[in-house]
Amino acid sequence: MARINRFHIKSSDEEAKLVSVDSFGSVGEQVYELAAQLENCASIRARVLLEASRSLKMIADALMGDDTARSVNKTPKEDTADSLNLYQAQILYSRIPELLQSANREAEGYPSSSLLLPVRLGLQAEGPPAYWQEQLEGLRRAANAMEEQVSLDMEFLRLKSGLTNPVVLLYEQALRWKNSAEAILLTLTGSISGEEEEASYELVRSQYWKALSDYIKVTQGLTDPELFAGDEEAEDSIHNEFVGRTRLDNEDCWKVTSSLAIQEFKHLGEWGETEHELQSFWANAVISKTDREYEATVEKLLADGKITEKAYWYSCPYPCVYQVGETPVRILGEEIPAGYVFVNAYSDSKSGAQFIWESSFSAREERR
Repeated sequence: MARINRFHIKSSDEEAKLVSVDSFGSVGEQVYELAAQLENCASIRARVLLEASRSLKMIADALMGDDTARSVNKTPKEDTADSLNLYQAQILYSRIPELLQSANREAEGYPSSSLLLPVRLGLQAEGPPAYWQEQLEGLRRAANAMEEQVSLDMEFLRLKSGLTNPVVLLYEQALRWKNSAEAILLTLTGSISGEEEEASYELVRSQYWKALSDYIKVTQGLTDPELFAGDEEAEDSIHNEFVGRTRLDNEDCWKVTSSLAIQEFKHLGEWGETEHELQSFWANAVISKTDREYEATVEKLLADGKITEKAYWYSCPYPCVYQVGETPVRILGEEIPAGYVFVNAYSDSKSGAQFIWESSFSAREERR
């Protein structure tokens, strides 16, 4: 029980029914076998349950990375650098047999009401700081694997049904969490130490997990296009999360600060001073719907590769200055030409933020 004492989730019930690590191979084979059996299955519910099983397996395997093949030779008592990812994989693999059994029963015409759809990812494993870096690497692999799995299907669905489709909204939300986590991850260098690194770690792991939680629902929605249709409460939740919440709603005072600025503050030893400045700024700032629309639009343009981070604005909270790529983009009702730069210059005064765009911005020698 040594490893379970080091790593934990918030549900003792889930820990109590973990499958052994050496059964990963056989569970994986069961997934492949049932997939072959259900290839022409008429039961949508059976296929959704199978897809959820495949997604759990894909996430678990990606978490383990290169250790997937040799994981069967590990025991729970081994103290390896990737044990936290292995433990998380064990949690996910432990859920697969029940899903497969339910899918099989559904395919045979015996409905299983014990499992609600969509199947959700569940709780995230936690562990001591020595394992955090490995956990982030595993989460990044898992998010990339899921993105690769669904991206082509999502392109087709967007063209077919438009941007208001609930599954499309879920996908856009997953992509936003993933991109946000990756942007913050770029600011973490070397070992995670100090309060600011720990706070960034918590934010990254949380955002990656939110992305994976949405991705697993996306795979099920692709299997059953009607899974979210007609569920007004679910659709409202997805819409509000996608449209209404941006990084402006995070508690982190660095939420809109450019990664380039963050790196510079660390290099110059100005982290603590700047953090106090940011905390004071956000305590007085008023965030508008326009600001949220700006951030949501920027995240989408970044995800589509239509803009890139060019520099950072000279005044607090030191937001990103972006440059438009080869084609014009539309932001807050204005068309920004190709190659131009823009920024949302936030303010802690009643005047609010100012959206500025020009062919170029002059460099300033001092911040203020």
